[in-house]
Amino acid sequence: MRLKYPRLLIVTAALAAASPCRGESCGAAHDLMNRALERVRAHNTDKELGDSLELLKLAVQECTELGDAWYYRSLFENRLHLDRIAARSLHQAELAGSDAMQQKLDPFTLATPVEGAQVALTSKVRQKWALVVGIDDFESKGIQPLSVATSDADSFAELLRNPAIGKFPRDHVRELKDKQATLVDLRKSLNWLAESAKPDDLVVIFVSSHGSAREADTANVNYILAYDTNTSTRDDLYATALPMVEVSNVIRSRVRALRAVVFLDTCHSGAAADGLKDASVSTGALDQIREGFGRVVISSSTANQASQESEQLGHGYFTYNLLRALSQSKGMQPVRELFDYLKTQVPAQVMAEKQARQTPVIAMSDRGADIVIGVESGS
Repeated sequence: MRLKYPRLLIVTAALAAASPCRGESCGAAHDLMNRALERVRAHNTDKELGDSLELLKLAVQECTELGDAWYYRSLFENRLHLDRIAARSLHQAELAGSDAMQQKLDPFTLATPVEGAQVALTSKVRQKWALVVGIDDFESKGIQPLSVATSDADSFAELLRNPAIGKFPRDHVRELKDKQATLVDLRKSLNWLAESAKPDDLVVIFVSSHGSAREADTANVNYILAYDTNTSTRDDLYATALPMVEVSNVIRSRVRALRAVVFLDTCHSGAAADGLKDASVSTGALDQIREGFGRVVISSSTANQASQESEQLGHGYFTYNLLRALSQSKGMQPVRELFDYLKTQVPAQVMAEKQARQTPVIAMSDRGADIVIGVESGS
């Protein structure tokens, strides 16, 4: 089998042979597992599945007690009809205590497949749920603080709760800021969304924090920095930051709501930490989230662009214009029209005031993406 990342696999295999189990963090093994999951689509070829399986094999060589890697390995082996090997991997996952196995996670299964989702075109919105995250200050002194991420989160959460605009029930908007936004709390809150939202509900996620690529020379975000993320080494980063693929998989395979909108502001100007620059969301992550029915994700900038902050406005330019558009339309502007406003206003304003380029990016499901955030529950 010819692999897409032969050099990566050779180097990682050598590391695994030298140190088969990093009991403390297993960060490199986590990253190999995430690499495999990042490549999951609803319809993968056998070659794509095989390449990802090789990454998972290396992950369990690097860290034999990483139960989730064993579990996902069994899923890939099942897809390739390697039933006996899959059964052994599943047994190893059980012995290692896989959380993903206990939750019966399946990245190959879409929570809202296009088939059978047409009811969303005529159904009422039963309830509305939101997760809003903003992190300015980080526990690690090595991570550069941001200026207005928590202000962005505060204003966006209040707009959602505003009965004249967002019309979200106050207790259905969960806001995590700074110390509240630990890795554990982020995962718990994503799980809260997945468990709370029913098929005829609407879900909104807003995240403003540093994003990190796994390589220093790429602009694509693979991890979102949590409050307690440690960036001392790459291994620490992989073990303590939130993988973007986790956000993708929650939206595409666990959130059953037929309407879901994600706003991501993860590439701020300046470096996140020494040797670690901010990164924007990759095209692959955008495409992964948009699979299925009724999914929209809007990122604040393209690759190789920074998301600019304005102390004068008290917001990032992306969020400032997002708030402005929603306020002007009382929340009743369809998301596509909302994006049209952002892609006109943000680049012009950033160029005029910062002499820099910033262009928001959108990815939408082919069906069901005409979502209105301010619609009233029951209408």
